[in-house]
Amino acid sequence: MDVEKDRNIKYSPEPTPAKFHASRKFARYLQGPVGSGKSVACTMEAITRCMEQRPFQNVRRSIWAIIRNTFPRLLDTTIKTFCHWVPLLDTPNYKFVIKQSPRLHGELWMMLEDRTEVEAEFIFLACDSDASVGQLKSMELTGVWINESSEIPLEVFRQACQRCKRFPPKDMGGYNWTGVIIDSNPPSTRSWLYELVEVKRPHWFEAFKQPPAVLRMPGKKPEDPPIYVPNTGQVAGILPAENVLHQNAGFNYWLMMTEGTSEEYIRVFLQGEYGRTTSGKPVYDNMTYRDETHCARTTLEVYRGLPILIGWDFGVIKSACVICQLTPNGQFRVLDELCAGDMGLHEFVKEMVKPLLINKYQGMQVVSVGDPQGVERQATNADATCFNVLATNGIPTHPAPSQNPIARIGAVKSFLKSMAGMDPGFKLSPNCKILREGFNGEYRYRYSNTPQGIVHTDQIEKNEHSHPHDALQYIALWVVQGNVLATGGSGAATAIRKPEVRYRSVAI
Repeated sequence: MDVEKDRNIKYSPEPTPAKFHASRKFARYLQGPVGSGKSVACTMEAITRCMEQRPFQNVRRSIWAIIRNTFPRLLDTTIKTFCHWVPLLDTPNYKFVIKQSPRLHGELWMMLEDRTEVEAEFIFLACDSDASVGQLKSMELTGVWINESSEIPLEVFRQACQRCKRFPPKDMGGYNWTGVIIDSNPPSTRSWLYELVEVKRPHWFEAFKQPPAVLRMPGKKPEDPPIYVPNTGQVAGILPAENVLHQNAGFNYWLMMTEGTSEEYIRVFLQGEYGRTTSGKPVYDNMTYRDETHCARTTLEVYRGLPILIGWDFGVIKSACVICQLTPNGQFRVLDELCAGDMGLHEFVKEMVKPLLINKYQGMQVVSVGDPQGVERQATNADATCFNVLATNGIPTHPAPSQNPIARIGAVKSFLKSMAGMDPGFKLSPNCKILREGFNGEYRYRYSNTPQGIVHTDQIEKNEHSHPHDALQYIALWVVQGNVLATGGSGAATAIRKPEVRYRSVAI
């Protein structure tokens, strides 16, 4: 018996890949945990587009490039998966062969039920550096699939986009779809892929994210390490894991990977969260802050009938401020962030903060709260404090109730864990890039090397993310301790007062 010829290929997409297939965008991205079926979905997407291509003289023609970062991985993973779903067979109605010359490529021929024929070429390439981009130049392509795109340079993606829309040519009927599909486990927050997906989001691009395979839960005792459980959809707002039925071991496929593995590995490869560039324990874990829940898809609207809340973190340089609002139903909304870089406070306020307030928030009531250490005299000007500088610039500012980091972080967490009616109690505008990176792991506790190994301390690592996060905590703590948000024992919102009743404010 010929096993290959008797094997019946059936593909039923999971919910996220189904949305991925339905999109007609020029470039599409599928992100998810390891083993979630991303490569299979991309294989079937390429084949489906070949079958749907406009026929010319009864033939549907396509040319695809399929890219992986290294040649061994191209052979061992990408081509292996592709050939599982597009088998190497030669039958009266189907033929697929892989040839080595003039380059590694596959040739597919199929007879469809409507008696049209499919003729498709799949060119397999390894591109792990900018220098390898030359392999794509001069190619005339219908589509490109970049497998594990987080391992591929940006220039390869750019060149892939440029080489599409070229086949079939007009004199052969043209194309009815052309484009680039890419897949990956979640990349680092500093990668070009993160920038494309979360920051730039061009109109011709669409991203699809699969749910986590496992969920992180607290241990039985506070001192116990976290435990990981199958994601069956038991947590509100988190869809169940995908591709479980196609794993021989079911959920055990992922659960076994949690044993003896770093939290960072689990976060990225099993939970589908963005990675971090350096080690360190995140202040906000992925059960407290969830990017898909707490970060808005588009820039948050300013509610002009409500005051704006400004939080400040002061420094000789590297001051930061955040601009927020609290809605009547208790949602804490972060609208803007500003970081001084190497500017002093006076220059920062004059050059960056006031222009934003005047251009975007003119006429609105303002409440300003800062690091209480700002009452101390500045080393560079014995007659001025940070609060004096702000008042001189027309922004009278209150000192925050406390510098205690536990209280400050707890104030932010109280909003992250609450609900405002049917909506999350905390919403971050996507233009707040540094705050967002911090929530996704870059705002973290320091660690120290000891004879027993790496130990995380309770001290926050000072970096570019710590300054806007400190500013956010000061204003959040002021709101919570100022009785604008009354809480019950569980921390859930129980009573809301309109901010303008409580606040002492000034108009910009």
